[in-house]
Amino acid sequence: MRKTMLLAIGGMSLWALLLVPPKPHAAASPQTERIVLTVQSAPEASFRSELEIRSDSLSRALRKEGRRMRVPGIPFTDATLTIEGKTVARYWVDGRGRLYDGSRGEMQVLPSSARDELSRLVGALRQAHYGRIVPWSEAEKLIPRKSVLTIVDPVTGLKFRAQRRAGSSHADAQPLTKEDTAVMKRIYGGDWSWKRKAILVRTESQVLAASMHGMPHGGDGIPNNNFSGHFCIHFLGSTTHGSGHIDPEHQTMIRKAGGQLEEYIRQASPTQIAELFVMALNLQDAELLRMLFPHDAHPQFAAYLAELPKIGGMRQTKESTAADFADSLAAEIPVHVSMLRAGEKEQRLTLTFTLTRNSLAEPWKIDHIAQVSARSGHTTSKSEKGGRMR
Repeated sequence: MRKTMLLAIGGMSLWALLLVPPKPHAAASPQTERIVLTVQSAPEASFRSELEIRSDSLSRALRKEGRRMRVPGIPFTDATLTIEGKTVARYWVDGRGRLYDGSRGEMQVLPSSARDELSRLVGALRQAHYGRIVPWSEAEKLIPRKSVLTIVDPVTGLKFRAQRRAGSSHADAQPLTKEDTAVMKRIYGGDWSWKRKAILVRTESQVLAASMHGMPHGGDGIPNNNFSGHFCIHFLGSTTHGSGHIDPEHQTMIRKAGGQLEEYIRQASPTQIAELFVMALNLQDAELLRMLFPHDAHPQFAAYLAELPKIGGMRQTKESTAADFADSLAAEIPVHVSMLRAGEKEQRLTLTFTLTRNSLAEPWKIDHIAQVSARSGHTTSKSEKGGRMR
């Protein structure tokens, strides 16, 4: 169902088309212009939020051909701006209101007033698109036992109903019917998996940011739903069954579902960035991987992105040594991992990350990764042409 919402931002009233794929439409006539802001968690995501901007001042600023600057690549952003008139132009727009032309590899320099306006609009649309991050102590009251929830995959837009059955440190849930089970399995590509996924949990009154895995296990309570057991839904601060520990992958996916992953990465230490890289490969999460590199044209990002579908799993085998890089612009972090690739035996590797930042106020990004095989002691790295990991 198409949902229309009126947003009031900075004294302007803006109609937003939320959480639905856009319908095809005819190109605007030469006398008209349509400016649409879109937020989606991944470029290929069919689940998206749209906002049609009706601002004369912003329209004038966008029409004016201002100064352009070459950039080495497009930094991560979940927002695009489409301008439809005599021609159609599409830009990436970041949270600071800066426009990037991917086809030209350029940043368009806008007046500060236009950047501020765009930044406010991106923030408002992102808030409408993502779920609200709440601690488990609040979530368990919002979804009491036996309550029926709607689980939405923020990439595909697929949704299914589930019932919270139990769980004291997180929610144990089961698909409501066999049809709901079939949708949940489609979200996991047809195979049950322990991989964590960012999800939106819709209650009767609000949408919450959460993380689930897709593996039936443990107690069962709903008959004839083709799901033998339950699956787990984690919220901020939730802990696992066995260890009673907070699971870092679940917590990262919660931030992704809440639209706060980019901000979390901006504040992360070099060690945390390295650990997030291992997590991205383990979860086969292309968007998380993209956020860790300075831009999408980085050669090692392209190489690891190509390898992502072949990696069956990766885990850290030793805890990283804590170090203080607060006053540094460069850091080197070794991380010991175990990696499974399709059709190959488990590999033990040491990944040595070189991370840099342009100033003490800027976030850390991966500059280079070198690999050392524990078996051979041979050092390799991803080539600029994207060589295979060994």
